[in-house]
Amino acid sequence: MKGDMLARSLLSSPVGLDQLCDTKTDGGGWILLMRRSKGDVFFARPWTDYRYGFGTFCGDFWLGLEEIHQLMLLGRWELRVDIKFKGKDYYAHYNLFEVESEAQFYKLHVGGFSGNVGDCLSFHDGMRFYTSDKPTSNDCSGKFSGGWWYQQCHRAYLTGIWGSREYAKGIYWNSLSPGHESLDSVEMKIRKL
Repeated sequence: MKGDMLARSLLSSPVGLDQLCDTKTDGGGWILLMRRSKGDVFFARPWTDYRYGFGTFCGDFWLGLEEIHQLMLLGRWELRVDIKFKGKDYYAHYNLFEVESEAQFYKLHVGGFSGNVGDCLSFHDGMRFYTSDKPTSNDCSGKFSGGWWYQQCHRAYLTGIWGSREYAKGIYWNSLSPGHESLDSVEMKIRKL
């Protein structure tokens, strides 16, 4: 996630927001949904923040669930998750990525995995998004603080506490860091098929 790989671009966004694009990885054309690389933004936030987005393109950010959903209305999308852990680069690719509307609590759909890391996000397929002020029945969002598509509670958790070594509270991808070590950095990005 080198700085020269990214270009700030004002696309014809359905809700008129700037979007950060990756123009190099795997042929380019990716819109970044989330980046965690500096630890400069706190991700333990309420529903409204996750709905509208937060952070800055210069640092860590979350694009916003509503913006993500509006992009879904433009066609079919693929997802790529780029991970750096202990100095090594990993990726997970999904041929299917969809986020439903707020009326459906921004339910996640992913499928068609490939990559050089284990598939941890498919565990969350079909799950609605939760935050601490819209908790899960087993209180995963209360225990882990960041908003996420929780299911008993998570195998991929990219909105956790930066650098945390407390079990399952950091930023993690279960096949790489089974709970006690946070990832060095991570980006979620989508590209229209």
